[in-house]
Amino acid sequence: MEELNQSLRQFWEVENFGAVPPKQLELKPDEVSAMSKVKGSLDYRMGRYQVRVPWKGDSGPLLPDNRDMAISRLQSTEKRLKANPSLGKDYSDTIERYLSKGYIRKVEKSDRGEGPKWFLPHFPVVRPDKATTKTRIVFDASAKYQGISLNDEIDQGPKMQRDLFDILLRFRKNPVAVVCDIEEMYLQIQLAPPDRAYHLFFLWRNLDQTQPPQEYEFNRVVFGVNASPFLAQFVAQQNAEFSSGLRREQTCLRFALVVCSC
Repeated sequence: MEELNQSLRQFWEVENFGAVPPKQLELKPDEVSAMSKVKGSLDYRMGRYQVRVPWKGDSGPLLPDNRDMAISRLQSTEKRLKANPSLGKDYSDTIERYLSKGYIRKVEKSDRGEGPKWFLPHFPVVRPDKATTKTRIVFDASAKYQGISLNDEIDQGPKMQRDLFDILLRFRKNPVAVVCDIEEMYLQIQLAPPDRAYHLFFLWRNLDQTQPPQEYEFNRVVFGVNASPFLAQFVAQQNAEFSSGLRREQTCLRFALVVCSC
């Protein structure tokens, strides 16, 4: 009987698609808090949106100094890259591209404060099936040190993406559909300065193990942090709301945007 009820419910949802308004996003208390924090921090300057990370605590994260763990992980990554020169070159080229585009910056000794910081371990993921970016650098925000990780201190935020079934039905509504991609979507969003200095550091020395590890920090939202999909969706939808006079574009961003982590 329960299976029959479920089938009927799905049937009526399909029949009523487009005839009834979509359900309002129902948020849990922690999601309401994350939404409020990010909305209050949203800023637009020099042609780019800037946001704060939705920390669980009001006073920011409580993180130990994980430098030793990050160096150990760096050595493991370097060993893997040295065993595959082609992969090592792709990895180094990606780091250099991040620098040239302003996604990251090198932290000089004179810039290093005594406050808390968190080093993001990183490693390569190879996708030969991809037409463009075959080597992706993953920053491991779930890596634990002394029983805690960066993601443990961040509210993930609500899932703002529409149900994929609804998006696919909308895609098939008209004879012609247009698809586009936001290149490096997360990296288009500026990370607020207090959050850069607080934790989003990583170590890199261009595979030269005779040199001490260098420190860099992210200026942009990081792929691998649990709140990044929410931040990307939130900024895209806020941008749509602020774009008066572009009704079709607003509808597309609100109802047909898919954020994928592949």
